[in-house]
Amino acid sequence: MKIIKSRQAHRTVAGPLIAGLLAISTSATLLGSWAGAQLYRKEAEAQRAQDLAAYAEERTKYEQVLFQELWARHADAERALVRRIGTMPVTPQTDVCFNVAFPVPLRRGPPC
Repeated sequence: MKIIKSRQAHRTVAGPLIAGLLAISTSATLLGSWAGAQLYRKEAEAQRAQDLAAYAEERTKYEQVLFQELWARHADAERALVRRIGTMPVTPQTDVCFNVAFPVPLRRGPPC
């Protein structure tokens, strides 16, 4: 009988110890999983911010190159126009041709 009583005593002590161990391991697993998920989310947000900053920087460089090319084209066109106007003879026919080609309502600036 003493053997049976001692086994029952071990069972009654082992049950709460196993339950406590199970509760501790479950809570540690949940806490670790939650912390890992939060860390992953924070790192993902930081990576997205870095990617967006890199994209904005590259886009700015690309648009700056486009703007410089457009500015160079307009500067070349302006120089060519000034050169052509400088070599063009000033006659009444020239003014008539210009007014026919570019009527006053289509001009951007005020009429001269």
